Amino acid sequence: MGRAFAGVFFALRQRFGSDTVSLMKSIWAFAVLAFAFGGVFAAERAEIEVKFKDGSSAKSERFLEFKEGAAVLKIPASEIDPRTESISITPDFARAKAGDEGYIVMPNSLIIPFSEQKDASFTPYSTSKNEWHLPIGGIKKSDGTYYYIVNGLRHEHAAQARVKGGEYSLSIVFNIGKMAFKPYEDIEVEFRRLDGKGADYSAIARDYRKRLLDSGACRPISDRLVPELEYACGAPELRIRLAWKPAPPKIEEQTVENEPEVIVKMTFGEVEDFISRLKAAGVEKVQICLVGWNVSGHDGRWPTAFPVEPRLGGEEGLKKLVKFAQSQGYQIVCHTNSTDIYSISEDWNSGAPVAKKPDGSLQKNTCWSGGRMYNLCPKKAWEFARRDLPKIAEFGFRGLHYIDVISIIPPHECADPAHPCTRAEGEVYMNKIMGLARSLFGGAASEGPAYFVAGNADYGLYIHFGLLGKKRLPMGAKLVPLWQIVFNGIILSNPATECANYMIKDPYTRLKLVEFGGRPMFYLYSAFRDNGDNWMGNSDLVCEDAASTARSVEAVKRGYVEFSKLSRLQKVFMDSHSEIGKDVFLTKYADGTEIVCNYSPNVFSHKGREVSPMGYAVFEP
Repeated sequence: MGRAFAGVFFALRQRFGSDTVSLMKSIWAFAVLAFAFGGVFAAERAEIEVKFKDGSSAKSERFLEFKEGAAVLKIPASEIDPRTESISITPDFARAKAGDEGYIVMPNSLIIPFSEQKDASFTPYSTSKNEWHLPIGGIKKSDGTYYYIVNGLRHEHAAQARVKGGEYSLSIVFNIGKMAFKPYEDIEVEFRRLDGKGADYSAIARDYRKRLLDSGACRPISDRLVPELEYACGAPELRIRLAWKPAPPKIEEQTVENEPEVIVKMTFGEVEDFISRLKAAGVEKVQICLVGWNVSGHDGRWPTAFPVEPRLGGEEGLKKLVKFAQSQGYQIVCHTNSTDIYSISEDWNSGAPVAKKPDGSLQKNTCWSGGRMYNLCPKKAWEFARRDLPKIAEFGFRGLHYIDVISIIPPHECADPAHPCTRAEGEVYMNKIMGLARSLFGGAASEGPAYFVAGNADYGLYIHFGLLGKKRLPMGAKLVPLWQIVFNGIILSNPATECANYMIKDPYTRLKLVEFGGRPMFYLYSAFRDNGDNWMGNSDLVCEDAASTARSVEAVKRGYVEFSKLSRLQKVFMDSHSEIGKDVFLTKYADGTEIVCNYSPNVFSHKGREVSPMGYAVFEP
C-alpha cells in the first residue's frame, strides 16, 4: 500500500506543484476510494487517468476488493476537479495481449477478439456521445470473466476499446468536460467477476438481466400481459408512411407560407383497402402503425401534431380507419415524437422550448422533412406529451404506441435557466412519457435499444443500426445478441435496421432476424429519402399499383406465417448464444428451445437433424 500511495502522491505533486490545497483535496479523493472497502487492498488494480482541459493529465491507481464476486469504485462528484475534461478507468483485469484467448465485450453487442492487428481504438458513437444500448461492458480471458455496470453518472460515460503494440484494453470514459452542468451525481462503477467454464458474453448478459429483474427496473413480459402486449407478441409490426415533405428538405427553416408540398402516398381510405387485402390473404394478426398521419405528414411540424393531415382524410377519416382496422382483428397505433422541434411548429415560441447549450444557443440537430431539427428540452416534451397524447388516444388507437427517437439517443440535457434539465432528469421525463403512452394505449414502443427506458418499453423498432451490412466491423469485431439475451422476454424487438421488410431482403438478413429472436417489422415506404440515403435499405414495399401492392401483401403474409411458428419465444428469455461450427450459431432459450442458424455453404448436423445452408432449424424442448 505504501508504494502505491507514494506513486500517487508523486503524480499529484507533479500536477499541482506548490498548490497545497488542490494537492490535499486530490489526496483526500484518493483516500476515500482507497479505504471505501475497509482499507483492504486486493490484487485487482485499476488505473485512473484524468485529462484536463488545458491538455495536461494525471494518472493514479485504485485497488478493488471483490466481495462475493463484486467490487464498487466510486468517485464523489464533489471531488471532481472543475478543470477536468475526462476521467478514464482501466482495471488491470481489462487488459490482454494479442493472441490471448478471449475477447472484449462492448455495450453495443460487439465482441472484439484478441487478434493480431494494427493499433486501433473503438468507442461506439464516439466519446463525445454516451452509451445507450447497455451501461455494461466486459472482458473474457482464460483466467476469468469480468464486466462492469455503470450506476452513477451513467449518461456521461462511454466505453473505449484499444489495441496498441499488441496490448488490448477496455476503458470506461466519463466525459466531464462535455457536460452542460457540473457533475450532478457520483461516478459509480460496479465490477463483477464471473467464474466457470460457461462465463462468456451470454453469462454476462444473463447476470445483468438478473440484476435488472431483481432490482425491479423492469419486469418480464409474462408478468405484464395486458391484451395489447399479448396481441403484439404474436403479430408482426406493419408501419405505413402515409405522407411526408421532401427529405432532405429543400427549405431548412420552414414557415406555413414557404412550407414544401406534402407528398401523399396512402390516404386513410387506401390503408383500409390494404387492410382488406391483408385479411383476404390470410394474415390474421398484425399491428399497424400509421406514420405521417399528423399535420404536414412524417416529421412535418413536431411537436405540433394537429390537425390530422387533411390530405389523408382528416380526423373523421382517421377515426373510420381505426375502427375498420380493429373490426378486421388488427391492432392499430400511430407514430409521435417527443424529442424534436421544428421552427415551423406552433409550439416554437421563438425557440423557447428548445434545449439550450451552456452559452444559451439552441441545440441544433440534423435536417428532416420539417427542415432543421432542434433538440426539445425533456421538461417541455413532457408538457407537450401530457397535452397531446390523451387527445390522440381519443381516436381509438390501442396497442404499442410508437414514440420516435426516445430509445435511440441519450436523454437530452438543457442549460436553459427557465427549464434546466440534466441527462438524469431527462431520463425521468422520457420514462414519464413512455409510461403515459402505456396507460393511454396499452403499451409503448420506441426506435431503439436504450436501457434507460426498459421499465416502460414494450418494443424496440431496431436494436442495431447499420451493423449487419458492414463488411468489416471495427477492430475485427463480431455482432452477437448481447442485448437480446438481456431483454428478450422483457422487450419485443426487431434486430436491426437492415431487417426491415426482411422477407424481401437477402437470405443472410432474413436469417439474422431468426438468430436474434426478432419480431418482424414491415414498412411501406421505408425508403423515402430523395438522396437514396435510406437507413433501412433501398429495397422497399410500396403500393404504387396492383402488382406492387400484391407483392407487399405477400411479403407481410410470408412474414406472418413464419413468425407464427416462433412467436411464443417472444415471452421467453434468451439464455445463450454460441458458434457451434464455422458460420453456424446456436441460440438457446430458457424453456429449452434451441434454434440453429447455418450461414455456411454446407449442410450442418445437430442432434441427428440436418440444417440446410443459409437455413435454420428449431429444436423443441
